[in-house]
Amino acid sequence: MRKKIVGILSVLIIFIGFFLLFRVIGGILPKGKGALQVTSSVPARVMLNGKNIGTTPICKCEQADRIDSGTYTLELIPEGNFEKFTTKVKVGRGVLTAVDRTFLPGSYASSYILTLEKISGNNPQLFISSLPSGALVAIDGNETGATPNLVTEISSSEHEIELQKGGYGKKTIRIKTVPGYKLLVEALLGTQPEAGEVLPGSEGSPTPIPTSTQQLVVILATPTGFLRVREEPNTNALEIGRVLPGDELPLLTEENDWFKIQLKDGSEGWISNSFAERKP
Repeated sequence: MRKKIVGILSVLIIFIGFFLLFRVIGGILPKGKGALQVTSSVPARVMLNGKNIGTTPICKCEQADRIDSGTYTLELIPEGNFEKFTTKVKVGRGVLTAVDRTFLPGSYASSYILTLEKISGNNPQLFISSLPSGALVAIDGNETGATPNLVTEISSSEHEIELQKGGYGKKTIRIKTVPGYKLLVEALLGTQPEAGEVLPGSEGSPTPIPTSTQQLVVILATPTGFLRVREEPNTNALEIGRVLPGDELPLLTEENDWFKIQLKDGSEGWISNSFAERKP
């Protein structure tokens, strides 16, 4: 009987030993790779844990370029007289992490980080946080509360998030939710410039459209079903109206990624050219 008990204990000890060994090995084996995309308003050198990996815009998305999953220190060193940007990013296995920085002087600068986190269910989720917290959240034009904001019922598709807080500029972020994952949105809001103040890096050189070749722009389909018209060519500017997909409007000037158009009531405003195109 004693030999039988000793034999059983031996088997258990061996089993536990193998279990612990596999746990240790599992901790040191490669955990897979993920993709990292970094964009910015001006070209910037990208440093990952102190190593130069390129210049924005950059996407380590191809299989051969992907990065070992884990947490990294990311530094963006911009051209011009802007302060460098430093943050922590988490690269997940088999998913894309996206970082965007709008370089402006001091506290006017803003940024966001998008990270996917695997969840048990199949329905996508969205978690939005901001610095400072308490920013009002609108998803596809519908207010959902204030940050931090967890959305457990959202369609698996493209969406537009708008964050707004008194004293800070609006932040508009376009995202895509994925089944089986929670999308984490971390936004850093920039302070709001004084009325009429033009910040270095936010001004542009509009390209006039000659009146003899006056063109029209056609509004394309958008995730929200409308396109915001802003007072100035940036996402922090005041919304002065909305246009609908299929609308054809006179093109006055263009600047970087923006079209200046004339609305049907005669007023003028700016729209993103991501959802508009010149009429042939």
